[in-house]
Amino acid sequence: MSLIDDFLENYNRESDYYAEVARIVHQQLEAALLSHGIRAMVTSRAKRSDRLREKLIKRNREKKYRVFKEIYKDIIDLAGVRVALYFPGDRERVGTLIDEIFKKARRPKTFPESRKTRPDKRFMGYVATHYLVRLSPETLEDAKSRYAKTEVEIQVASVLMHAGLKLTTTWCTNPRWEPFRMMNLQSSMKSTV
Repeated sequence: MSLIDDFLENYNRESDYYAEVARIVHQQLEAALLSHGIRAMVTSRAKRSDRLREKLIKRNREKKYRVFKEIYKDIIDLAGVRVALYFPGDRERVGTLIDEIFKKARRPKTFPESRKTRPDKRFMGYVATHYLVRLSPETLEDAKSRYAKTEVEIQVASVLMHAGLKLTTTWCTNPRWEPFRMMNLQSSMKSTV
């Protein structure tokens, strides 16, 4: 068995732990958003095992993992929360709330990394801010204090951005969509000729 297989076997035993820590972050953040009048859809999840396998295989080509600790350090989204904002202008307010509620594990990452926009481009691509946080121990009951050590990635973007990502992910990775992708490709080629 390879290190990746061993890691995945271990992760499958722990995935309910990651789902629970993500759920707690989800609940705390959603409550704060509601109390501040910020309209958003909040979802949470533990990373799916099949997606984790794909990510590990791809990243291992460069990283050459030797021990579990290296994988845990590299894969930061085992527990994840998405905030899909109805009003993208609220992104900064959400960032302020995240800083108030949670312990920062690293500085937020903003996408696109370059603020330069081209006037000829209508769609800027992926626009979001990613936070890596831990729960504040004082917000947890004693029975749940173990969750305070786990990092959770929070992605904040617009509802339209999240919908586009979901559609693209489904469209590009699900084999059941292959006939539709081919029809769309053929249709696109005919319209350009």
